[in-house]
Amino acid sequence: MEITRYSGVKVQGPFHVALAEEELKTTLGAVFLTITLAVLGGCASLPPDRVREGLAPSGMLRVGLNMGNVLLTRRDLHGGEPLGVAPDIARELARRAGVPVKFVPYGSSGELNGSIDSGQWDIAFFAVEADRANQVDFSPGYVDIEVTYMVRKESTLQSAADVNREGIVVASISSAGYTPVLIKSLTRAKLVRTGKVFDDIIGRLGDKTADAIVGLRQVLVQQSEKNPGFRVVEGHFMAVEQAIGLQKWRGLAKDYVRDFVQDIKNSGVLSKIVADNNVRGLTISR
Repeated sequence: MEITRYSGVKVQGPFHVALAEEELKTTLGAVFLTITLAVLGGCASLPPDRVREGLAPSGMLRVGLNMGNVLLTRRDLHGGEPLGVAPDIARELARRAGVPVKFVPYGSSGELNGSIDSGQWDIAFFAVEADRANQVDFSPGYVDIEVTYMVRKESTLQSAADVNREGIVVASISSAGYTPVLIKSLTRAKLVRTGKVFDDIIGRLGDKTADAIVGLRQVLVQQSEKNPGFRVVEGHFMAVEQAIGLQKWRGLAKDYVRDFVQDIKNSGVLSKIVADNNVRGLTISR
């Protein structure tokens, strides 16, 4: 009698051989499907425990947000969790890591900066700056935001390059993340740093105590649409790269967040998040 072995199983007779062949095909098909799903799953699979412990040691991903950056964050009018591009990115990261998310809001970039050593958050959304890189590890940039000037409509200042002139007074929020670059770029104009939020400086254009004010392009465009006497100049003096920051001791979590940011950029997930939030003035970082 014919005896054949398939995958270590001894079978007898033509019928049994045919049955074993069919079972082998089914088994191989299941193995191939499993491997394919594993490959396609990529970042969707849960990270190793060591990565999760570095990313969210409390079992919850605590996320620091600068609520003063209205292009990336906004408050829920009904008192719910923060909304916007940055919170949605954080939710996607928490989902992939298999942990719940908790938001820790701050009123300005200065307040968020001051909290780096507080232990209040696990990741935070920052503008990339050399000074901060001494305290946190940055992911690759996810979006770039233009920073420029708004002037009175009758002003002779037409472009961002025109602003750096003798006798020109520029007003800026005192704790703005772009302040170090602004100070270096304004070698001739006088810079006045005042207030904590944008509303604190916009009045200076109206009362003519400033010739120009500084802000994120989209914020300035929105303000100029509300105030016909103001306009936004052409060009910008810098484009601020936005990234996710982690404290230096986070270890393998840094690599996981880096790969996550690259994946949401390459896969189109980030573009969808920006589109869903209907935000203009953001460029996906390269």
